[in-house]
Amino acid sequence: MKFVMIAELLLILFSNGIRFYAVKRYIDFFAAREKCLWKYNWILYTFACIGTYIVSIIFESPNLNIISNVIALFLLACPYKIKLSKKFLMTFIIYSINLLADIIVVQLLAGYVPGQRVGSAYQFITSLAILIPTAFFFRIYKEKNAGFSTTYECIHIGYDSLG
Repeated sequence: MKFVMIAELLLILFSNGIRFYAVKRYIDFFAAREKCLWKYNWILYTFACIGTYIVSIIFESPNLNIISNVIALFLLACPYKIKLSKKFLMTFIIYSINLLADIIVVQLLAGYVPGQRVGSAYQFITSLAILIPTAFFFRIYKEKNAGFSTTYECIHIGYDSLG
């Protein structure tokens, strides 16, 4: 029985690691790597991954998970030399992608009932659902927007032309 619990906890940690790797790819997509002020920002990703994992294991509260994930995403955006509004927008978009993947996998496939714990297998599938689109985003970005330095710049130019 203890082996199953340890295996499940390790799978959740691995899933969280995949999720934060996907977050890194999304952040790289929205902000140019050259604008990062930290040379070793992988340390921040490691702390964010382990911190959100600990919060989810200890408290098992959806509200605290949301708060810890949003704070972690925003802290991951902090080392980039971009406007605060861009950091908030990037955090909102990345969290929305995470939320959409959670809704699709956990709500629709698993039949989640509020208050119950989400299985580690579903968390793993959710992490993959968040990671897989990053491959397509980078391909589309490279092909269509080669002249822009960041995707946010593309969105910003489109937004400025509207108003």
